[in-house]
Amino acid sequence: FERQKTRVQLAAMDAPPVVPAKLQKMASFREMLQRSKSDPPLVDLDPTPMSEALSQPQSLFERLESPSTTDRFDRDFMRQDIKRRRRLQEALKESGKEQLPQLSSPEQMGEDMTLHRSMRVTLTAVPTASLSWLRFLPYALRMPGLKGDDLDPVARAEAMQICQQHVSHLMTDPEKACRWLCRIASLLTWYEMEGPLNLKRKQVPNEATQNLEAEQKDWDESYRSLWVLLRQGSVPTFCIEAERFSILVFGDHSGSWTQGDGSPVTPSRSEPTALLWPSTREIRALLHENHAHFDVPGGSDAAIASHSSATEQTLAELRELHRDGEKATTLGLRDLDDTSQSPALLFKGSWRVHVLMDVLRQYFLGQPNPAAPPSPARLPRLLSPKPFVNARAKTAEVMKLSTDPATELRGCFFPQQLQYFLTLLRVCYPKFRCDLGAGRVGKESSQGPQGRGGLNAFTLLKQHRIESVSCDRVDGGAADKWHFRIV
Repeated sequence: FERQKTRVQLAAMDAPPVVPAKLQKMASFREMLQRSKSDPPLVDLDPTPMSEALSQPQSLFERLESPSTTDRFDRDFMRQDIKRRRRLQEALKESGKEQLPQLSSPEQMGEDMTLHRSMRVTLTAVPTASLSWLRFLPYALRMPGLKGDDLDPVARAEAMQICQQHVSHLMTDPEKACRWLCRIASLLTWYEMEGPLNLKRKQVPNEATQNLEAEQKDWDESYRSLWVLLRQGSVPTFCIEAERFSILVFGDHSGSWTQGDGSPVTPSRSEPTALLWPSTREIRALLHENHAHFDVPGGSDAAIASHSSATEQTLAELRELHRDGEKATTLGLRDLDDTSQSPALLFKGSWRVHVLMDVLRQYFLGQPNPAAPPSPARLPRLLSPKPFVNARAKTAEVMKLSTDPATELRGCFFPQQLQYFLTLLRVCYPKFRCDLGAGRVGKESSQGPQGRGGLNAFTLLKQHRIESVSCDRVDGGAADKWHFRIV
């Protein structure tokens, strides 16, 4: 035991002394301080001026927080990439937008075939001025084909008084002023015949049957006179407003328009043009069965007719299955009924328009026709800017808005009437703005916008229309600048 104890003591004496960890750290820190004092001074190899060096972060924490050159480069690259992507998206949006057609003269207003029901005129040159004096026009000025020389003394005196009070700058030539006023009054007048009840669809007492028969006979006479007067050149255009569609027929002096391929169209009495919109499957099938050929936007009547005949056959079979008690036919009937496809139909030439007028007359009067759908409960309204048989003259209603210097005119304005009215208006008022309100013919269908089958589908406007027209005199009064807002 004593020997073993002696060996352990000798081994402990030979081993190095054990230093605690805390004492080791303190010793290493003292060595670092002594080394820093004994080392030579550091030489600044950075050529950065002192002013820039002071602006740089000094502390270690600030150095860690500041971005390095690589980080700054990545951030700039990301910013440039974001800007590039935004420019690319904007370019794609601009390229995807449809370019609206540009109109520059009032002669191009024939591109819009809308039958306007109202227009609001604002005289921008004189904010306090208005056209409310149009309500005081004498009724004698509204006679068709009337000129200033044809007026009786009383009507002429009234016209001169109106010119003296409201357009005094035209009184340098009283004869021209009187003719100008007569022309304005005639453009605010149209002729109309309201359609009576249809005896084929409406059950009426025996006492009223005789009156309705007379009214229906007068309507038939008026309907046939419109086509005859247009062929003679007495009526430039007329409109037939039915419950589900409308027909516009154009003849002499009814304006012109440009087709999508760039070819101009100018209707005349020998080559009239008719437009039906919106069309339904039943109406297209009726026209096809009666050999009333028409054109559709982007297609022909043959494709429409074949589709209609095939659809009619399928519908007939589905109806038979439905009567037998099949319950899965309702969805098929709804899917095959293409009432949402309502393209406009164009009839060019006297023969096509004549067949159209004859087929529609039989349809309206409820005469036997195996392919005809049920006739409407009321006969259509007949409209024309010129007088026809049994028609009543009507004048636009002039309304002065209390909170707005603009003057609103409510009535029926054909495209050519509107063009002539605005052209004459610039004679007295070089700066004005006219906001147009679309009527029933120009409204969008309940299924959506006009699309490919809109009212102006055969013109440059396509599915668009004119919302407003403004005129401004430029170059010291030597020229007029027209601006059209297309929507």
